[in-house]
Amino acid sequence: MIKKFILPLLLIIMVGYVSSIYLSWAAIVLTTLVIGFAFHLGSIRSFLVGFIGIFLLWTGYALFLDLQNNSVMSSRMAQLFQLSAAWQLVLVTGIIGALMGGFSAVTGHTIWQVLVKKKNK
Repeated sequence: MIKKFILPLLLIIMVGYVSSIYLSWAAIVLTTLVIGFAFHLGSIRSFLVGFIGIFLLWTGYALFLDLQNNSVMSSRMAQLFQLSAAWQLVLVTGIIGALMGGFSAVTGHTIWQVLVKKKNK
């Protein structure tokens, strides 16, 4: 359980956070792809690990930024996107990042499968 879910989840959160400090937001795609490749958890579990890890990272960071300025910026952005509350914008931010993380982790797992099948032929 720990090696198959918790460890990759924590690695995605930690490496994703550090890489997003020094690189662009798109670094999470590379992070989850590499972890999906390295741990080869299966398609569904890879998607879940990438989805949950990046969802927690992006939602937590968006919430942190939102609380620092008393929801002023997120309230204005929520109005721009016709959302009724600032927390909805934080949630949408997390879901968008989570989908990218989940799909890139599955892509990493699929690349591993292709390379292993090529090697076995």
